Amino acid sequence: NANGHVLEYQIQPSVIRSRRRFSYEEVEEILQKGEGDFAEILLPMRDLSQTLYQRRIRAGSLDFEMPEAKIKLDATGKPIAIERKERLQSHQLIEEFMLLANKTVAEHVALRLPAEYHQAKRWPFVYRVHERPSDEKIAEFANLVQSLGYEFKVRKRVSPKHLQQVLHQVRGKPEEDIVSQVMLRSLMKARYDTKNVGHFGLAFHHYTHFTSPIRRYPDLVVHRLLKEYAGEPAEKRLSYLREHLPAVCQIASDREVKAMEAERESVKIKQTEFMADKVGEVYDGVISGIVPFGIFVEIVDYLVEGLVHVRDLAGDYYIHDEANYRLIGRTTGKVYRLGDKVKVQVVRVVPDERLIDFRLVEEPEQKREERSGARKKARKKPARQARAKRKKGR
Repeated sequence: NANGHVLEYQIQPSVIRSRRRFSYEEVEEILQKGEGDFAEILLPMRDLSQTLYQRRIRAGSLDFEMPEAKIKLDATGKPIAIERKERLQSHQLIEEFMLLANKTVAEHVALRLPAEYHQAKRWPFVYRVHERPSDEKIAEFANLVQSLGYEFKVRKRVSPKHLQQVLHQVRGKPEEDIVSQVMLRSLMKARYDTKNVGHFGLAFHHYTHFTSPIRRYPDLVVHRLLKEYAGEPAEKRLSYLREHLPAVCQIASDREVKAMEAERESVKIKQTEFMADKVGEVYDGVISGIVPFGIFVEIVDYLVEGLVHVRDLAGDYYIHDEANYRLIGRTTGKVYRLGDKVKVQVVRVVPDERLIDFRLVEEPEQKREERSGARKKARKKPARQARAKRKKGR
């Protein structure tokens, strides 16, 4: 209905007749102009997708607007440009309908199949689950948020809405990307399981992957199960599925991790190839990571990350303040903090090893009060602890 509530649905073997193949950009142009091929369908779809989005957000669903690199290649595969991918209305339109389809299918199996069955006797299924983050990870995330000057109260049982409030605070602020990245790292990894524990990030009690059976194996399994469950499966078949589906879920989850690692590695390869001829050039960057052996900086224009090694931070010995995502100069009190804006010079690029090294050419802007306070705190560190941290940094 107009409020985005599902009143009726059907799950049955079907044939899709495709009348038009659109690119996202073509649909976006129609949505912007309000006219064009199938505008009478696309415009109401856009409006409904926005209603679905607002309902999902009100329920606590987390929406990360993470920047993503789009690498342009020439005919030989050489990277010639790196741009930020733009998130279009057409992307959101498809996303909301996919989420709703996945959610509806999961509810169909979890809630509408024989309710009198005990949980152990329910018909087995492949769910997409996302568990609540650990208290330790949330405490670490709270330290970051509070160190950046934002409010976040640590609760015994954090909910998606609590994290959503942080995202609202940083929306459009310089720290938005950093806070979003650290929040993502604080969350559990979504995975496949036959035990339905809900999806924390989406704030859904029931969720699966149904919409992409041509490219994702768990979706294909879900389609096969739905077809089986259209009838009355024999108990022998159900016993077989209960025994074997957990292994299918585990393998699919493991392969997904490997695929994501391969994707990240392929992007890193092209990024280092792109930066190979830019040694000596200076760029605006943001500190994206703090480790004992240095700071990671992401170039704003290209979303390319490199390392400034602690040995190249001249003029002091720096102590790693892990809890507050900072490096603090022991003598000067100079602070390098996650999210600080800096300028870096490219000093070394090794494409075969996917390594990029930077040198700071300008320190981050800092308040005098913060530097003074950090200096006093740093001087209280015992020399033995400082030496231990230095050894770890090497």
